[in-house]
Amino acid sequence: MLKQAVVLVWAIGRAVHGRPRLAPWTESREELHPLLKEFKRDGESKRPNPAHPIAALYQAGLWDLQGFDGVVPTAHGHPEDWFASRHPTGGLPTACHDLVRTSVTARLEVLDALQEKFELSPEEYEALLSAAGIDDETGPRPAVDDDSYARLCRLAESREQRGLRRPKLRNEPVRLDPARRVVLERSAGNCEFCGTPAPDVTDRGIPVLEVDHIEGLAEGGRDHPEQMIALCPNCHAVKTRGTRRHTVAEQLREIATRRHRQKLESNGDR
Repeated sequence: MLKQAVVLVWAIGRAVHGRPRLAPWTESREELHPLLKEFKRDGESKRPNPAHPIAALYQAGLWDLQGFDGVVPTAHGHPEDWFASRHPTGGLPTACHDLVRTSVTARLEVLDALQEKFELSPEEYEALLSAAGIDDETGPRPAVDDDSYARLCRLAESREQRGLRRPKLRNEPVRLDPARRVVLERSAGNCEFCGTPAPDVTDRGIPVLEVDHIEGLAEGGRDHPEQMIALCPNCHAVKTRGTRRHTVAEQLREIATRRHRQKLESNGDR
C-alpha cells in the first residue's frame, strides 16, 4: 500500500531536517493525515489514519514505538483506537534514522528502493519528496569518497535502466538524481573543464557548479556520470552558447569519461 511509503518518506524528511527521531502520536497524526489523503491509490481509504501504516511498519521492524504498555496491534482491524488511547511516540529505528540523516548516498539508495518497491511513478515520487521537504539542497553536503561515488553510479545506472525521467517536463531526471550527486562529488568543488574553484557554495556548503549533460537528454544523451560534467558559470555559458560549443562538447566528453573511469579505478571497480 502506498501509505506505508508515505510514512517512511515523511520520517526521512524529518531526519534530514534535523527534527527529533521520535514524534508524539498527536504530532505524527496531524502531519501525516494530509499527506495520506493526498497520496493514495485506488482501493485505499478516503479517510486515512496513520495508525494502519505505522502498525504495519512496526510489525515489519521498520518503525520504533515507545512509551506504552501492552502489545502493538496489527494493521488489520482498528489500530487507531489503540494509538488514540496509548499515545505512543514513534519514528524510524535509530540506525535507520541516523543513516538517512548523515549519508546522502544511503538516503538516495533508500528512497530509490522505496520508489521501486511501491512502484511510484516519477511524478508521484517527485511530488511525495516535495511534500516531505526533501530535495537536492536537503541534508548534509555530499561526502567525496570513492565508495560513495561507485555506489551512486550503480544507483544512477539502475534508474537509467528503469527510465526514471519526467516525460511531461522535457525528460528531465527526477528530483534527487544520483547522477547529479555523483558528478558534484567527482568535481571536488572545481570546474571540471577549466579547473577553477566554484565561485561560491550554497547555504548547505554545496559548490555552485552547473551539472550538465554533454549531450542533451532530448537528443538521446545518457543520464549517467560518464556523460555529465560539472562546470563553472563561465564554462557552462561557453558550452551552451559560445561559438566553440561543438568543439568544447568533444573536449568535455573526453574529460568526463576519463574522470569517471579514474574514480571507478581508484575504488577497484571496473
